[in-house]
Amino acid sequence: MNEELDTLLSKYYYDVGGPAAYASAEKLYHIVNADGKKVSRYKIRRWLNSQDNYSLQKTPRRSFKRIRVYTTGLNNLWDADLMDLKQFSLENENYKYVLVVVNCFSRYLWLQPLKNETGNEVTSAFKKIFSEAKPQKIRTDKEQFLAKKTQLLFKSTGVRHFS
Repeated sequence: MNEELDTLLSKYYYDVGGPAAYASAEKLYHIVNADGKKVSRYKIRRWLNSQDNYSLQKTPRRSFKRIRVYTTGLNNLWDADLMDLKQFSLENENYKYVLVVVNCFSRYLWLQPLKNETGNEVTSAFKKIFSEAKPQKIRTDKEQFLAKKTQLLFKSTGVRHFS
């Protein structure tokens, strides 16, 4: 990008009293071209994307495909996973993980801190959560949930587990 263009666009974009101050690419394009300077939309967008102020304040795009989750009602399907917080264990009384369980229907969330990711620890955390509510089905992704004790808990409480 040439220095002339950078100086010109900076003059418009960073002038707080001006009409193009911290404006969108389209607004900046119209104001610059209305003053007789011929700068393409492409060059303005490229210049704006190179500016930290613009790229940090720009609203992020949030339209992406999500996998649909079908559930028939409350406590029909839960998702569970472990959150790794090892780097913060000294500040958290040596807790290194958090068991995260989400009710897919209501989006209610349970969190249980864990000192390690063994089957015994995960099973006792699930017991605490199951004392409040119990799902018909639970979906997980890691081997910590495949431990014998955890599988026995699921079987004894009638929870169908799949990953």
